[in-house]
Amino acid sequence: MSAIDFGEQTPDVATPSGLSKRSIYALAENVANQVEYTPGGDLRKSIARIGGTIQVHEYSLSPDSNEESLIVYAPSKFTIFISPDSSEERDNFTIAHELGHYVVHFLWKRHKGENIKSMVANRFGSTRVEWEANWFAAAFLMPAKQFQEFWQQVDSLVRVAEHFGVSRSAAEIRAKSLGLVD
Repeated sequence: MSAIDFGEQTPDVATPSGLSKRSIYALAENVANQVEYTPGGDLRKSIARIGGTIQVHEYSLSPDSNEESLIVYAPSKFTIFISPDSSEERDNFTIAHELGHYVVHFLWKRHKGENIKSMVANRFGSTRVEWEANWFAAAFLMPAKQFQEFWQQVDSLVRVAEHFGVSRSAAEIRAKSLGLVD
């Protein structure tokens, strides 16, 4: 657990939302509109607009380290941790992924009546929780309609990735999920 003092309260650990992939995609695109994020835009401004901060943090290389990548202290107060050793494109996806945890695993659950006061998401894992955050990040950064339209205009993975501010790998996975490539 982190060195963050939550008082007597122990933060919840992110758990699956139960939402479908399609629902998470729609939620992500809706949130992007609400925070006035445009593809390839300044993601850090959008995070700050809703009470988030981003900190660079040197992580342990061990998947057993159980370090947090997101700490939600309260609604409208959270911190996303990113590595000092990654590219801006990778950071964008990481930030959107952690935003996904905040929205899907904290705000959504509170909206549905769960009594979550604070929450953490850990750095490593390949669980449903992580899949949900990845789905959110992909749709937040690369909304389906805009992605498909731009893809058809340029038909270049490199240009698409640059336009959306993501890695080529992220753009390729999104293109595959939208049926644009095999």
